[in-house]
Amino acid sequence: MTTVQSNTNVTCFNVIILVSNSCLIMMRIKFYKDTNDCLSYIYNHAFHDYFSFNCLVEEETGTMPTDRASDTTLDKPLSEECRKILNGVKYYLVKDMDAEEVLLRMAHENVFNAAEEDRIKAKPTRSEKNGQLLEILPTKGTKAYEIFKKVLQKVHQHLANLILERENMELRSDENSRQADRARQATDSAENELRKEVVTLQRCLSILEEAGNCWKELGAELQISESELRNIETDHQRARDKASAVLEKWRDMKGRDATVGCLLDAFERSGQKRIADNLLELWRAEL
Repeated sequence: MTTVQSNTNVTCFNVIILVSNSCLIMMRIKFYKDTNDCLSYIYNHAFHDYFSFNCLVEEETGTMPTDRASDTTLDKPLSEECRKILNGVKYYLVKDMDAEEVLLRMAHENVFNAAEEDRIKAKPTRSEKNGQLLEILPTKGTKAYEIFKKVLQKVHQHLANLILERENMELRSDENSRQADRARQATDSAENELRKEVVTLQRCLSILEEAGNCWKELGAELQISESELRNIETDHQRARDKASAVLEKWRDMKGRDATVGCLLDAFERSGQKRIADNLLELWRAEL
C-alpha cells in the first residue's frame, strides 16, 4: 500500500489489488479529515506487463512500487539518548497514543514493514498496540524516530510536546555535564601545573605547624638520612623548627626537583593525607 499526502485536508491512499495475471484494480480512497464522509472510487485497468503497472503507479504516486518497506535499518542507529527519551515518556505514549492512526500517518514513509504492522495491529487493546509500536520503533533508526515525532505533532500534539520537553532536559543535562567536565579538566590542569612548581621558602614557612607534627616521618619520606635527622633533632627544640630544618635540607638537596607534588606525596606516604589534601586546596586557591 502506498500513501500520498495531497494537502492538509485530504489524504489519498492507492491500493493495488491483483485480480488476475492480466487485470489489476486500483482503488483510491480519499479520507476527508474535515468531514466524516469517506468517498471511494475504483478504476479498472488492464495491465499486460509489469512495466505498464510500474508506469501507472509512478504516475499516480510519484514513486516506484516496492514490495518491502524502505530499509530504515540501514539508517544511523537510534542513540542511547533518544532511547532514554522514549522510555522517559513511554507511560504517556502507551496511555494516550493511537497506534493505528500513527501507523496510518507513517505509512507513506515505509518505516514499518507489513509484518511489523501486523504485529502491532494484532494486539487486542489500544495500549498493547502502543506498547508494541514503541518496542519496534527504536530498532528502526534515527530517521524513523524523527518521522514518529513529526506524526505525533499532527495527531497527538501533547505527546510530541512531552518528547520535546524531555529532549530539552537531556540537552541541558548534557550541557551541564560538558561544563562539569570542562571544569574538572581545568582543575586537573591547574593542579598538574601546581604540582610542578618548586616549593618556595614562603610555602615552607606556611606549613611549619602541619609539618611539625610529623617532621621525622616527613624527613624520611623526603630521603633525608637518619644521621641528618638525628642532628636536626639534637640542634632544635621546637617541632616547627625541626620541620623547618627538614624542609630547608630537602630544598638544598633537590634544588628545582623540590616540587609541590613531591612534598604532597611525601605527606601522604607518611600517613598525613589529610594535611596533603588541605595544602593542595589552600595552594590551589592562591592560583
